[in-house]
Amino acid sequence: MPVIWGITCLIIGILVAIGLYSYSSAEKAMADQFNQQQLVLAQQGAQGMEKYLGTLRQTLMVLTRTPEARNLKKEDGEENLKALWEASGGAFDFLFQIDGRGKLLSSIHRKSWRA
Repeated sequence: MPVIWGITCLIIGILVAIGLYSYSSAEKAMADQFNQQQLVLAQQGAQGMEKYLGTLRQTLMVLTRTPEARNLKKEDGEENLKALWEASGGAFDFLFQIDGRGKLLSSIHRKSWRA
């Protein structure tokens, strides 16, 4: 009888070990899959931001070459920005004008442009 109990305990021990190993492997596989999905989402987000910033940069480059941008005068402030906003087709929510040293000369928000 003790031999049967010994063999039974050995078999149960082996089955528990196999179960724990399987659980550990499945948990690791799920964690790896989750991490891979998060990486893909982060990469897609980064690509979207790069595309958006590229489009914004291109729009700003074109906008700075418009006649409205070339004829800016420091004293005209908001009028300059309104003209630029209209030239951009309303593509921006906020515009500001700075001098060569980066000092803010004027700024305006989209809400204040509407009558």
